[in-house]
Amino acid sequence: MKNSEKYHSKKQFNKLLEKIFHQEKDAFEEFCNVYGKFIFIKARNIVKNNFLADEIVNDVIIKVWKASANTRDIENPPGWIYTITVNCAKDKLKTEKQFCEIYDMPCNDENLEKVVSDDAFYNEIAHLNEQEKDVIIFKIVQKLSFKAIAELKLMPASSVSSIYYRALQKIKLKKI
Repeated sequence: MKNSEKYHSKKQFNKLLEKIFHQEKDAFEEFCNVYGKFIFIKARNIVKNNFLADEIVNDVIIKVWKASANTRDIENPPGWIYTITVNCAKDKLKTEKQFCEIYDMPCNDENLEKVVSDDAFYNEIAHLNEQEKDVIIFKIVQKLSFKAIAELKLMPASSVSSIYYRALQKIKLKKI
């Protein structure tokens, strides 16, 4: 997606939710086509694992489907999906850590990240804080404008720009 115009407007998204509630097959496909990559990238950024990110995409779809029964007026659809994705990813990490503890596997965050992450880009941004990672991923991977990122993150575009350039500077300094 090159910009936020690829996402549904508020009205379109709420109609899509209605279709999802009625379990129309094309509605699920449309949701996945429009938001699937967005969900996967954000989930992958948090869990550092493609397999878990795929599971999170499925979890988000299920949560959206369940929420469609009670939700009819989403003000900021990408922001709403972003929040669901972050929460699902955090839940998945908790579950994975509990699984590791049950089987007495070494499972600290640093070791887990090294084991499951083989993607150079994500390794380059691993030292950034969560907000900086989000902005870098939205800007570089999703190719969103600062304005579109600002709408997703519910912050001024000037703040997004500052975060982006500060994060780039941190990446450059790390390489020196």
